[in-house]
Amino acid sequence: MIFNVIHNMRNFTLFIFLLLFVHQILPAQTGTLRGKIIDAKTGEELIGATVVVTGTVKGTISDFDGNFSLPLEPGTHNITISYISYETLNFPGVEIKDGEVTLLNVNLGEASVALEEVKVVARSRQRTEAALQILQKKSAMVLDGISAQQI
Repeated sequence: MIFNVIHNMRNFTLFIFLLLFVHQILPAQTGTLRGKIIDAKTGEELIGATVVVTGTVKGTISDFDGNFSLPLEPGTHNITISYISYETLNFPGVEIKDGEVTLLNVNLGEASVALEEVKVVARSRQRTEAALQILQKKSAMVLDGISAQQI
């Protein structure tokens, strides 16, 4: 009786060990999102552009050739692509299939920001020696004066 219990325990332990081992060996189901990010105007690659699954912290950046690769679980994902001083683009409903590569090539345009009117206000100092010399140079008549500094 005890021998049967020990034998069954050994089989059970072996079963659990094999189950854990197979779980570690089998790859998780994933697909891959790949693409290239370039400047829409010049056609140059954008190095370091961010590719993020919207609403998560899962993402990557583009390499020196503007390429990116992001492993994702199968399903539909919303993707956000951004780069400093360029417009941010959102791609809703990007479908990722198990074991397949989904391509997403992006042309980013420069962001334009409209500025309001800028006013520069300044007052000249009238009591300095330099101001008196400028006044004398610009005057059509001969002038003489004493600045506050000379007094």
